[in-house]
Amino acid sequence: MKKRAFALITALCMTLTCFASAETVKHERVYAVTNAAGDALTVIDNVRLENGDALTEIDDRTLLTALENVGGTEKFTQSGETVTWKADGNSIIYQGTSDKALNVTPVVRMTLDGKEVTAADVKNTSGELVMTVSYRAESPFLAVTVMPLSDDVTSVTVDNGAVLTDGAHSFLIGFGVPGADADLELPDSFTMTAHVDHADLNWMMTIATAQPVKVLTDALSDHAADAHALVSDLTAGLNALADGSEIPESNEDIHELLTALNTLFDGAAQLKDGSITLLDGVKTLKDGLDTLSSNSTALNDGAAQLFAAVLDTANTQLAAAGLDALSIEVPTLTASNYAAVLDDLIAQLDPAVIDKTIEDLAKAQVREAVMAQEDKVREAVTEVVRGQVRDAVVAQEETIRAAVTDVVKEQVRQAVMAQEDTIRAAVTQAVQAQVQDAVQAQEDTIRAGVTQAVQAQVLEGVLAQAGLNMTAQQYQDAVAAGQVPDAQQKQISAAVDQMMASDDIKAKIEAAVTEQENQLVAQNMASGDIKAKIESAVTEQENQLIAQNMASDDIKAKIESAVAEQEDKLVEENFASADVQAKLEAAVTEQIDKLVEENYASADVQNTVREKKATIAAAVDSLKRLKEQLASVETFVNGLKAYTDGVAQAGDGASQLYDGANTLSGGMTELSNGLAELKAKLTEEGLDLLSGDVQKALDLFDNLESQMANVPSFDLVADGMAHDMLLIIRTDLQK
Repeated sequence: MKKRAFALITALCMTLTCFASAETVKHERVYAVTNAAGDALTVIDNVRLENGDALTEIDDRTLLTALENVGGTEKFTQSGETVTWKADGNSIIYQGTSDKALNVTPVVRMTLDGKEVTAADVKNTSGELVMTVSYRAESPFLAVTVMPLSDDVTSVTVDNGAVLTDGAHSFLIGFGVPGADADLELPDSFTMTAHVDHADLNWMMTIATAQPVKVLTDALSDHAADAHALVSDLTAGLNALADGSEIPESNEDIHELLTALNTLFDGAAQLKDGSITLLDGVKTLKDGLDTLSSNSTALNDGAAQLFAAVLDTANTQLAAAGLDALSIEVPTLTASNYAAVLDDLIAQLDPAVIDKTIEDLAKAQVREAVMAQEDKVREAVTEVVRGQVRDAVVAQEETIRAAVTDVVKEQVRQAVMAQEDTIRAAVTQAVQAQVQDAVQAQEDTIRAGVTQAVQAQVLEGVLAQAGLNMTAQQYQDAVAAGQVPDAQQKQISAAVDQMMASDDIKAKIEAAVTEQENQLVAQNMASGDIKAKIESAVTEQENQLIAQNMASDDIKAKIESAVAEQEDKLVEENFASADVQAKLEAAVTEQIDKLVEENYASADVQNTVREKKATIAAAVDSLKRLKEQLASVETFVNGLKAYTDGVAQAGDGASQLYDGANTLSGGMTELSNGLAELKAKLTEEGLDLLSGDVQKALDLFDNLESQMANVPSFDLVADGMAHDMLLIIRTDLQK
């Protein structure tokens, strides 16, 4: 939004100042920051010394401090107010600071629902806002203010300004002409009314220049002197007409008009006295008419030749007027058609018609020039739109990253799962080792049981050899019952001990212990608990490997690369979509239209349009004068013919003339009295008008011209140096 506001201000600045380059000109651009009360917070004066004459040195005057060359490397020396730049033919751009009061100061006052508030207050509430921006200035300035409007500002109306919108952004534009004479009734402020809902009013930008007022006074100054002289001459002439004195000859047109009126008034009385003399001259007239009648043919032929010569000249002038450039066909003028042809030309050149044609032609030429740069415009707009598309994609980055991470994580999982057999084998081996450790911890118990069982087997073998057909348990029961003699018990025990101490029996016991342990390990390994433990350990090991891989720099880099690739893909897909391409084309069209309007509004184009309009206006005036000239010649020719035709009849009518002369004499008295009354009224009302509204208007212009004798400056200006000044003021409404 700011960019757009600055573009508006820049365009206005470009149209306000223009100087010929073949001289040294001091261009001041005063950049200031103020608060809503009009207090200057910072002031920087950027000065460009336009070296149109390619001077080696430029003498300037300044009161600025902290001078700095911001446009080159040229050095300066300073003595008091005088600064001498070593220009070497170059223009100089420098800046400095100042605590001097600004030539124009905007002051902002706000009320909300009738209560005075600040911009900070508006931000925290809602209601009906009235904001008045007034301008303080000691001499006439044109000041224009631009302020962006948020969506929280609605139902906007403004006096001395307007609200502009491009569909997405709105701007308030107001203006004033402070410092001008109050009688001119020019506004020095503007007021906006609107409904606000916690609106954030931050800033406004004001540009101010005295140059348009100066251009106006310069353009009118020559005419003002003529107007003063004309009023003076006309007043003197009317006074002379009223009192009967001699009419001054200072203005030929006025003298002729008033002399003619005076002659008319005097002649009315003379006609009264001359009516009798007329009767005496009738006979003399009859004799003269006979003589004139004999020369009628020669007179009519000469008049016809004169009319033909004037028509030839007129046709030559029209052919050279260049009206064909406006697609206007000019028929040959003849005595019978000249009035209709010229009326048709004047109608075709009517400002209401031709001005629009000139403007359309100029705009078409501007558009053609802009369209020659369409590729550059499209390139710039494409970059902006692509950036907007990328911003929209980047706003979804977390979603994209999450999706990419899921894909990469699944790829890592698949890689880990490809090693599941290896992982399972290692886990199983580790669990089996744990089971073996647990079984081996019971080895003594296992060994005792195995030994007991082997000993029973050995006992049964000894018993069989001793002829005792019984089991080891039966033998133990018999011993307990006292059925086995002690000697026999000792013999059997000795035999059993001997066999138990043998290597075979020991090996058998060890083998049985080992077998028993292996069976226990196998049983445990086959149990549901151990299998579940193995599966849990496998899963845990896989998850650890996945987590380790996901945390590695390689995987992180892979994810970032995939995110970037996906974003680029989405940018290209979205940019290539029908909606975005339509938006791009609309933006290109809008930018081209904007450039056309900006260029069409430029000073050069508008000057050209005005020059063409002025040329056509002058041509229309020439055509009107030509028509009047031809009509006069035609009237002369027709009148001469009528005169010669009537000469022959004049003699016959002489007697009728005598009779009419008697009637005329009576009417002359009444005419003379009426013209005397008209003379008195004409002079009285004419003098009242000249001394009233006309003189007041001239006095207002004289006052304005004296105010603008010199265009105001912010800094000092060297004697004889042309200058212009533009104030660019940012008002921070929150300060």
